Amino acid sequence: MTEKKFKKDFSSLESIDAFIRSFAADHSLDDEMVFTLNFVIEEIFTNMVKYQPGSGKDMSVGLSREDDLLRIRLVDYGVEYFDPTSKPPVDVNKPLEERRPGGLGVHLVKMYVDDFRYEFTDDNSIITLTKKLKD
Repeated sequence: MTEKKFKKDFSSLESIDAFIRSFAADHSLDDEMVFTLNFVIEEIFTNMVKYQPGSGKDMSVGLSREDDLLRIRLVDYGVEYFDPTSKPPVDVNKPLEERRPGGLGVHLVKMYVDDFRYEFTDDNSIITLTKKLKD
């Protein structure tokens, strides 16, 4: 897995984009896959910054390609337990006035990936996403 640490701050998004584009070039990924990687990583990274701001530690983003699978791993170090997969699914068919705010980003990420897993180990939140590549 190619992994890099980033400051836990919204200002890191530009550096994360460069990291994704470099990985994509090295692994012959098309523009559509670059968009998908950017979208899902930005959404999860942003949530980690917004909802667990206090650790002051860098976060890591890891990418790997194994045959027709892409794995994306984000690790937020020294944080409290928060499992985004435990929330009920967003009912996008409900009228807006009946919906509760939040959860739409994770809902959209799940639409782009084939597997979304959460793990909490030694005060570290680990989100692993898997995306199947098209033939």
